[in-house]
Amino acid sequence: MIDLSTAKDPPAARECPYCLSYGDFNPVSGMTLLFLKGHDAGYRGTVSEPAPTGYRADEFLVRMEYEKRPSVLRIVSPKRDNYLLESRFEVPTWMPNLSIDDNASLHDALMNSIRGPFLADDRNSLAANFHELIRCCWWKRYPVAGRDLWPMLEAHGVQPSLRDETIKFFDFGLDLLRQAQGRSAVKKKCMPSMSQGRYLTKRHRELNIQFFGHP
Repeated sequence: MIDLSTAKDPPAARECPYCLSYGDFNPVSGMTLLFLKGHDAGYRGTVSEPAPTGYRADEFLVRMEYEKRPSVLRIVSPKRDNYLLESRFEVPTWMPNLSIDDNASLHDALMNSIRGPFLADDRNSLAANFHELIRCCWWKRYPVAGRDLWPMLEAHGVQPSLRDETIKFFDFGLDLLRQAQGRSAVKKKCMPSMSQGRYLTKRHRELNIQFFGHP
């Protein structure tokens, strides 16, 4: 994970909503949060109160915008959930054209991929660092190519001198996996960057709330 507190980090990464969501957060009643990952990705919740006795001290309750029943609140855990103050949310120009939840998975893979040698212009580290990112895009069938991901990689500190080799290596690895194992890209996953995406229908969400108390 990139340490946003140090001056050496790339300025563009400070615009990344996922990197910003890693920071410390002190919930105050009335704050509006935007969830960045999971079934609630793209939905907002208003901080209500601390979690009841028996839960972790850093957990708290929010009222989700889709929940009409006043007695139903959602427990939020900083260790489990990915969220950001709505007022801090902006879509960077370099973010890939995927949904908010798909970009979250891509960002997780990116954070697991980039390492010190890769950021330090070490061409020998390309193969060792790109496996997780290629696997993520193949398994989730994202309609992306190396040129689509490069702006995001550069924003998170990958050296510009590695651009051509990075794009070439990524495209080769992803194409090889698709030809050998199938799982071609799903074109409908391409959408305006950080859109809410196509997840649970309204009826599915209602049934989940009815039977499980949460979508």
